Amino acid sequence: MAIPQMPIILLLTPIFFVTFSPSVLPLPILRIVPLLSSTVSLIWAYDEYAFLTAWLLLPRTQHTQIQQLLPLWFAKWGPLGTKVLFSSFPLSVGAGVANIISVSRTSGLGWEFFAYGLGTFFTLMHFIYGPKAMGLLKGIRTETKDGGDPLGQLEMWMRMHLQRCWVADGPATVAFGVAVILGMEG
Repeated sequence: MAIPQMPIILLLTPIFFVTFSPSVLPLPILRIVPLLSSTVSLIWAYDEYAFLTAWLLLPRTQHTQIQQLLPLWFAKWGPLGTKVLFSSFPLSVGAGVANIISVSRTSGLGWEFFAYGLGTFFTLMHFIYGPKAMGLLKGIRTETKDGGDPLGQLEMWMRMHLQRCWVADGPATVAFGVAVILGMEG
């Protein structure tokens, strides 16, 4: 799937979930979808961190080779990773919004409603980091052409990625988990 099609998926997935899922999906499945999709996102974020850290642990004596190879590797790896990003996050947002609407109609504006709202909010916070992340990733892929430092760009991206996981991705998963538990109790 080409990258220009990805924003369409970002828009259509939440619209589909809000429009069709409450009437098509059994309620227990609708309730658990954002927890599952946000867990996928969090696991993917950990995998990215684990795999990309390896580049930073290579011996500095091989700095020249790393600087030449890293942009080529990233150019191939990046598009594969965006498929996960552009499937799990829209699913979390769409199912989160569908649950907010569904819970407000069935249970009112209690803690379950609040937890789905928080999960959706934290999922959307991931995208606040988007412009910075995309700029750093572009720098990793193209910096050698300008005499730049792809490894330095990767180090900055890793710091930003770790912060994003703690501030957005992790809290989204926890909030959706709390929402599911509250739904089972009520």
